[in-house]
Amino acid sequence: MLLLFNYVLYFFFVQEVQQLFDNDTYLFMPEAESHGWERIWDECYKAPHLVNGPYWLGYDDIESVQYKTRYANYLGAAGMMVWSIETDDFGAFYSDVSYPLLRTINEELAAGTTYEVGDNDDECEGSPEDFCDLLQDLAESCTVEDNGQKLPYPGNCHWYYYCILVDPDDDEYEIEQFDCDEKIFDPIQQNCVDPNLPASANLCGSLN
Repeated sequence: MLLLFNYVLYFFFVQEVQQLFDNDTYLFMPEAESHGWERIWDECYKAPHLVNGPYWLGYDDIESVQYKTRYANYLGAAGMMVWSIETDDFGAFYSDVSYPLLRTINEELAAGTTYEVGDNDDECEGSPEDFCDLLQDLAESCTVEDNGQKLPYPGNCHWYYYCILVDPDDDEYEIEQFDCDEKIFDPIQQNCVDPNLPASANLCGSLN
């Protein structure tokens, strides 16, 4: 595993993503069409995703890993952290070589090729400013009752945020945002919960 000392870039390639193309049935995706996965490349995020009916799966492949490693080179990072190496194609089951993503990382780090985020701004509809504007709106909506409370993040049931009072005289708040990763945020329990639990069935619909 390569260590990253100056910056941290997390990404992974799940072997099951490639297995989806070969499987006839999908136990946890009953509405998916057999062999009906479509790979779509997002030119803005420089990453692929798969679509099949109501299902969307994000992942990394050699092309997206190249961009991320070149970005690490641009940052001057000392290395990269990968989560997790056993989800790379270590047995060359779907590739010509074993560990194709780790090999790509090593090759790109050695080559020193760089990629600066912003090179494709004309093809991106969003911007970091949009996210900052949302955080500003959330901060302005905070009240004394909200101070220190976990609140559901608008439009994303996997996230929540805190209102932190930083200036009592001006009633000024800052926002700290947190991610439940694969779990979802339950505002009643004030915690990240398993989305497969019966009580969690309507959480995403109610929070978005």
